Amino acid sequence: MPKRASKLTCEEFQRYIAEQINAGADPEVLERHPHANACAHCRQLVQDLATIVDAARSLYPDASSPRQS
Repeated sequence: MPKRASKLTCEEFQRYIAEQINAGADPEVLERHPHANACAHCRQLVQDLATIVDAARSLYPDASSPRQS
C-alpha cells in the first residue's frame, strides 16, 4: 500500500479493493479496513461489492471443480 491504511484517498482505496477482490480477498475483511471505517462512500462500495461477490458465488457454488460436459 502506498500510504498508511488510514491515510489512503478514496481513489487509492478503490484501487486497493479492486486488487484485493481480484486476488480473492473476502469483501467482509475489506469492510473493516480503516479507510472504509472512516469513509461512508467507500464503506458502501465495499458492501455493494460484497453483495455482488456473494451473488456470483451462488451462481457457481463449487467453482474449483471442473465443469461437467
